[in-house]
Amino acid sequence: VFGAIVSPVFEELFSRYLLTPWLKENLVSFLSVSVISSAAFALMHWGYNNAEAFELTPQQQLLKFLSHFPFAMVLCVIFRLTKSVQILIWLHFVSNIQVVLAKF
Repeated sequence: VFGAIVSPVFEELFSRYLLTPWLKENLVSFLSVSVISSAAFALMHWGYNNAEAFELTPQQQLLKFLSHFPFAMVLCVIFRLTKSVQILIWLHFVSNIQVVLAKF
C-alpha cells in the first residue's frame, strides 16, 4: 500500500523537480531528457522489492524495465504540456492502484 500511495509523490517530485531540471541544464533536447529520466524511473521500479528483483531472470528484468519505461515517457510528455506535477502524481497513483487491485 505504501508503494501505491506514497511512492508516486516522492518519485514524481524527484523526477520532475530534481532530475528533469538538472538534465535540462546539461542536455539540449526534450527527447534526451525524457529518455534518461524515463530510464531512471524504470530503474527505480526495478528494485521496489529487492528480494524479488534479484530472483528475476535477465529476461524478466528487461520486461520489468520495458513495462515502466513507456509510462514514464508518457508522464514526461504530460508534464511538458501541463507543467503540473499534481496531475502526474494522480496518474501515477491511479496506475499503482490498478496494479494493486489486479493482484486481488
